[in-house]
Amino acid sequence: MVLKMSATEIVRFGIEIVSLALAEECRKILERKKKRRPRRWWVKPWIQRREQLGASTQLLV
Repeated sequence: MVLKMSATEIVRFGIEIVSLALAEECRKILERKKKRRPRRWWVKPWIQRREQLGASTQLLV
């Protein structure tokens, strides 16, 4: 059986395939972002202690 499609139908079909592929890629990207580990600290502990233990602070004392 041979199907005859007009040029418009072929273009529509191609656009549908491309849009489905893009939707799948977007879904994969969003899944990867969800799997990211949340941050443990807003400020690293060694940066918080720089005021007390930093080299410049110790030298000035």
